Amino acid sequence: MLNILIFFFLSISFSICQDDGLDAYNSGDMIKARNIYEKLYKKVPDNEAIKFGLGTTAFRQNDKNTAKEFLGSVKNSNDPILASKAFYNLGELFTSEDDFENGLLMYKKAIILNPNDKDAKINYELLKRKIQNQDKQNQDEQNKKMQAEAILNALQKKEQINQKLKISKSKTRNLVKDW
Repeated sequence: MLNILIFFFLSISFSICQDDGLDAYNSGDMIKARNIYEKLYKKVPDNEAIKFGLGTTAFRQNDKNTAKEFLGSVKNSNDPILASKAFYNLGELFTSEDDFENGLLMYKKAIILNPNDKDAKINYELLKRKIQNQDKQNQDEQNKKMQAEAILNALQKKEQINQKLKISKSKTRNLVKDW
């Protein structure tokens, strides 16, 4: 009976601490939120909600390695909503690093797990368009580069022809003697 009571009180205290972490996060106090989540993580390292809180807080503090570590461990959660949120945040993280292909993949996985996630759908479509525009721009730049190279090659050939003409004219002048 005593074990049950201890477990009950520990569960309540962890819930309250998680709420404190969420409150600090929502108020924009990332330092306080991260401290709360780090303390909780030391006590309960297998709790996915705590890992998620720590990962998102680290991401907001621009600690991308820690964010990838913790969000990456939560993306395989049995809770599809939590996993979807982890994928969404990983999408944000990869996009912030200009890794658009992985960002797109993370948003897609978030949508698969939670088809009602409007933010993931919007970010997926925006990023998809950005990639398409970038591909088009790269193709246009490549075409311009090829055109410039073709013009340069044509100018070089013309210069070579002009030099050959000058040489042949100078040879013909030397052969004709004016006595």
